[in-house]
Amino acid sequence: MNRIGIIAIAAALVAMPAAAETHPGRLANEAADSPKANATECVAARADALDWSEGGVGKVLKGAGRILVWPLAERSAERRSEEKNAARERVMERVRQACFVQPEFERAPPSPDQRWPMARGYDRKLSFVAKVGGRSILVMVHPTTNTLWMLSKDGGPGSALWTPDGWVRPVAWAIEPTGCRVTEDVPSSGNTREVGFVCPAGVDLRALVRSQAAGLRAGDQLRR
Repeated sequence: MNRIGIIAIAAALVAMPAAAETHPGRLANEAADSPKANATECVAARADALDWSEGGVGKVLKGAGRILVWPLAERSAERRSEEKNAARERVMERVRQACFVQPEFERAPPSPDQRWPMARGYDRKLSFVAKVGGRSILVMVHPTTNTLWMLSKDGGPGSALWTPDGWVRPVAWAIEPTGCRVTEDVPSSGNTREVGFVCPAGVDLRALVRSQAAGLRAGDQLRR
């Protein structure tokens, strides 16, 4: 193998996180503190996630070697990457369902005049983290339209396989104490989604997000 190939593989080794820090491994470690941690299915799901993580370095090096030796197989390598992402997401979803409580939520009827900014006009300063059920989502509140922009904090493209309810559930949980409710949601820019919201008279969701910023960054629920 030429010098460029050796450097590329070395870079892959340096960039690859330790098993416990890969997404399935990290989620498995978080699940250890869950009330369901000792349930049979949770124990098995966590073991599967940790096992998947420990095999990550070899998979990356194997894929890097193929690309270096056969540059024309790049499209095939992309397909393998997509398959790997899907497999990783299946492992993580098993942990979420087996180890974490998934809160119930109910959507409010959609507004007939709902407008969608499509990722435009949001301000990161007006944001919070919705973290429940094994998912972590950065949520930005639009300053003028009643919409929330949802971006996965779990890392990787696996969230492209999430169901709409998978995206919305943590957000609905986070705003539920205020009396506000989510409505319909739509795909947005890249691998993100937007969801509408409605609040009771006198409840200003934006003001609540501003005033509770410190706790919300840690994934706390909003308080009315």
